[in-house]
Amino acid sequence: MCVVADRLFMLDGWICGKWDWSREPMGSDELEEFQGLLCLCKDVRIGADKVVWGRDSLDGFSVRNIKDLVFVNTYTAPTFVFEWNCLVPKKVVLWWRSALARLPTFDALVKRNILVNSKMCPFCGDIEESVEHIFISCGLAQSLWSVIS
Repeated sequence: MCVVADRLFMLDGWICGKWDWSREPMGSDELEEFQGLLCLCKDVRIGADKVVWGRDSLDGFSVRNIKDLVFVNTYTAPTFVFEWNCLVPKKVVLWWRSALARLPTFDALVKRNILVNSKMCPFCGDIEESVEHIFISCGLAQSLWSVIS
């Protein structure tokens, strides 16, 4: 049974309103449950609420506070640290990103909850697109490697 309280208002701290039923309660069980709900709510008084964020009650909510909280609780030192050098060729950066599985392949996008039409390789259509497949096992990649060699 779906019940929506329509046109709610406060009267001396009490919630008042008119019920907007999707259907009337049917049977004694539903009426008894509804009366039990009303009995549970009869002594509920709503006062002024105050939203507090953080340890200090003076802090307001901000995305920065959440980022700091998440960073403090989940940060682990990276196992592979790369010291950036502007003279590094782009092909080295590509291989570095592929070694870390940071290329935007279809399987990586799906793991990051990004919608893609299909996870299959657009070139061969046989296997899910991954870093390993793009550079090694795809028929197109193997053809390119044979031409290069």
